[in-house]
Amino acid sequence: MIYTKLLKLIEDNANELSRRLCKDLLSKEETKGYRSLSEDEVYKRVNDVYSNLGQWLGKDKDTTNEIEKVYTELGKKRCREKIPLNEVVLAFMLIKRHL
Repeated sequence: MIYTKLLKLIEDNANELSRRLCKDLLSKEETKGYRSLSEDEVYKRVNDVYSNLGQWLGKDKDTTNEIEKVYTELGKKRCREKIPLNEVVLAFMLIKRHL
C-alpha cells in the first residue's frame, strides 16, 4: 500500500524531479561529460527512469528483460558519446539521491 503510493508519487512528480536532477547533473564538475549531450536528451533519459520506476520494479520477467535491453543500449550509447563510466554511475547515484 505505502509502496504503491510512493511509486505513484514519484511517477506523478517525474517532471519536477527530472528538472532538478538535470540542473545538478549538468552543473557538476564530476559529471562534465554529460555537457556534451543536449539538455533535452539528459532530461528525457532522467524522466524515463522516474516515469517508469513502478513498472520496472515489478516482478515480471519480461520487464526485467526490457530493463536489461534499455540499459545495455544506454551503456553502449554513452560509450560512443565518450561519457566515462564513472560519470554514468554517478548519474545513477544522483537519480537515487534526488528521490
